[in-house]
Amino acid sequence: MTWRLFTLAAVVALVGCKDARGPRTSFCEITSPNDRAPETLLRIHRDQRKAEVDAILGAPDYSPTEGQYYHSTGGDCELVEADRQAPCGYVLDYRGERFDPVKGMTERDLLNSCWWGAIGE
Repeated sequence: MTWRLFTLAAVVALVGCKDARGPRTSFCEITSPNDRAPETLLRIHRDQRKAEVDAILGAPDYSPTEGQYYHSTGGDCELVEADRQAPCGYVLDYRGERFDPVKGMTERDLLNSCWWGAIGE
């Protein structure tokens, strides 16, 4: 009986514990206040395919050049260089490539860089 109570107490304690590794960090650079950053930041990772990211964020709103896509997240973020605001969103660059030795091929259109903040030109 004592063993069962000990096991139950240990399970309850483990379930109630927070992640000891600390807060998770994002692959994407954040260029605006963190308190406005969307939860989706933690789901975006290096080398993801565009289809995977689009499943998380939806279709991109704009593509200024092949391989680079803008995804608006709403709200206003401060522009660093100017004393004004612009819509918040992601800028994602898929122009990287990586050789996969297991598959024996070069994979293209993998997420190479990402940042979230004010989207303004």
